Amino acid sequence: MSKNQKATSITVLRKNAFAILNMEKDRHIGKSGGFVNNYKDIYHKLLSYKSTLTMPKPKLYFAKVDVKCCFDSINQDLLLNVLIKILKNENYKLIKYTTVSKVREKQFIKYEKKAYPADEIPQFPEIANTLAESLRDTVFVDGVTYQTKEYREVLRFLESHVKQNVIKGEDIYHQYEGIPQGSIISTLLCNFLFNDLEKNKLGLFSGSDGLLLRWVDDFLYITTEKNKAVQFLDVMCEGHPEYGCFINKEKSLANFDYDQVNKCQVEVPWCGLLIHSKTLNVKCDYSNYLHLAIRHQITIEFSQNQSLALRQRLTNWLRQNCHEVFMSVKLNSVYTARLNLYQIFLMAALRFREYVEELASNKVEMSHIFLANLIRDAFLHMNQLITLEDLFASAWERQVSWLGLHAFRRVFMARNNRRFKYLIEDLAKFMILLNLGGTLERTLCSVTDLNNSLVFKQLLRL
Repeated sequence: MSKNQKATSITVLRKNAFAILNMEKDRHIGKSGGFVNNYKDIYHKLLSYKSTLTMPKPKLYFAKVDVKCCFDSINQDLLLNVLIKILKNENYKLIKYTTVSKVREKQFIKYEKKAYPADEIPQFPEIANTLAESLRDTVFVDGVTYQTKEYREVLRFLESHVKQNVIKGEDIYHQYEGIPQGSIISTLLCNFLFNDLEKNKLGLFSGSDGLLLRWVDDFLYITTEKNKAVQFLDVMCEGHPEYGCFINKEKSLANFDYDQVNKCQVEVPWCGLLIHSKTLNVKCDYSNYLHLAIRHQITIEFSQNQSLALRQRLTNWLRQNCHEVFMSVKLNSVYTARLNLYQIFLMAALRFREYVEELASNKVEMSHIFLANLIRDAFLHMNQLITLEDLFASAWERQVSWLGLHAFRRVFMARNNRRFKYLIEDLAKFMILLNLGGTLERTLCSVTDLNNSLVFKQLLRL
């Protein structure tokens, strides 16, 4: 076998294992315990827990735990034992299918695989309908190819993947602890191991009197009983050497005094979120942007139709960041939801400004009229991204547009660049044309006060 053939073979085996482990993740841990995989999962679990709190709302105790060097310290033997329990006596069918989607006038074709138990294979139209719930503007094509994989074959590959990893530098090292990082299956393997830890060591904290959340190796426990929060930290700080699990005490937090971890403020940072420890209101944590220039976080695309590419960039970013966990007034106060929306607009404006300036430095100029219309149109279509009626008592479309235009005008004014003079004037005219009236504008005034968005106050000075 040639070197290229061997590499291809390993890639195929890894993709097969990824599809099967994904299926088993949904069956074994997807709906149980504290496991969350995205902001949607977090939203539903927080909302469900908040609904159990009686009035007047009790004091909440938060304990956030960060596992030290998670991937590097995992116990390989225990991980394989966990996988044996999950995959035992199970054969699988792998279904190949193709997705065809269109983005910015470009056609993208992906070849995908999905795994099912050998005796539970649905018809492809049923599979396509399920996939279509989360993928827009996509055509699904049945690959008609169905492969059968025995669990022994999958286990052999996983054992080889875990046990025979080699790290190359000036010397060659055989990895005896931990699992390979960067592989598409590494996060899944980590999830299975910590789900086992959760069942065996943290069962006490899965009751209705508290909420345990775990995103891979990041744990958050919320409870109304301080002694339970202290117990949780006791258990986690003790460490679990059989799992290779030891916490990073410098990155772990609590909103009460506990001598082994730091004490946090009212808002608890966790997995890119700021969760209010009194109300459970959720905001996005933008503090990481203070340490890395925004220009270094965007990719500039040069194409024949640059105007269309820019329009798609803006609308796609807004679509990807308007999560329900930020916008919902069932979980958040109306004020917090509005503030979240305004901060999303501010970040979109900062990225947009960097993109436009980078294009200009490469001799790609766009008129101020075009840019102003592009920005305004993005807010006119916000109702297609997420339901926002609940945030505003009346004229919600105009209020959304006003907040967006205000954010973009503020960001371009902060640069003090003569190139943006007419664009700033155009955005101001659009705001006047919305004709909100003094009462509505005063209602939104506290939302736009940068003293309530201190990270952005610093970002606008950069």
